[in-house]
Amino acid sequence: MDAAGNIEGAQSGTFSLDTAAPVTTPSLAGGVFGSTQTVTLTCDDGAGTGCANTFYTTDPEAAAADFLPYTSALNVSATAVLRFYSTDSAGNQEAVLEETYVIDADGPAVTASPEAGWIASYYVYISLTCDDGAGVGCDTIYYTTDGTDPTPSSTAFTPATDLVYVYDATEVRFSATDLLGNAGPIGSVTYTPDFDAPWVSYTLSNGEVFSSSTDFSLTCTDSTSGCDVLRYTLDGTSPSLTSGIDYMGPVTVVREWTWDAARLFGAGAVPARSRRRCSDGTRHRTATWRPTRWASGWLRPRAHR
Repeated sequence: MDAAGNIEGAQSGTFSLDTAAPVTTPSLAGGVFGSTQTVTLTCDDGAGTGCANTFYTTDPEAAAADFLPYTSALNVSATAVLRFYSTDSAGNQEAVLEETYVIDADGPAVTASPEAGWIASYYVYISLTCDDGAGVGCDTIYYTTDGTDPTPSSTAFTPATDLVYVYDATEVRFSATDLLGNAGPIGSVTYTPDFDAPWVSYTLSNGEVFSSSTDFSLTCTDSTSGCDVLRYTLDGTSPSLTSGIDYMGPVTVVREWTWDAARLFGAGAVPARSRRRCSDGTRHRTATWRPTRWASGWLRPRAHR
């Protein structure tokens, strides 16, 4: 009504209250995948005032207020936890949701035991071990002994029960697949037989006839895989791979002494170049200064193999 007494006709209006938050749905549920995945986020506010914004993050430390505005599809190329939420035009905010995407695009690695190298036998049995790291897990190991690269049609290896028989420098190639079918890198090992023991020679600083002491030097020679261990003793006992003194250079001696050079390699499941005694991998040589006294008071050395 105005000052002149005019009265407006009755009016009516409808008012609604929106207290429900919108709902955000990812196009792809979390899971394990073998390649990059594309994820879109869709907001639905139902009968409410309508979606306003959607926010997301892959930063596990980010607070909701620090999420990024969602504007286009997301490419997930590495394992990630995707968190997201939406708001509507009435200011209602959805609770933060999350999906975990595990991306495993790499195949597992295979290792052989013993390591490749020299062996004191014509053959060796080897085992193969698969490791998929943080991936979904190993499925099958494949190997060949004919010089070709392994494929899923090659011979399968079961770590719990199998051993690979390798004869006379045969190359073994191997690879594995994981539970998603990813193939790992191809590895190979070759074991080379060596049956010739090393030879140790010595020189004396004062020649074959010397007074109460002399310096001796040892030289280990091996024409195939090379010398590995050279030891000696000065107390008359026989040196071994667990006793004696490692030869580091010329030594002054004043009493009986012996030495031993051993180049030992594993057979069977023993790792190549392991320091274990094998019946055909050791050669001893002994030199002994006998207490034979000459008129001049010198001692004469004797040597035998």
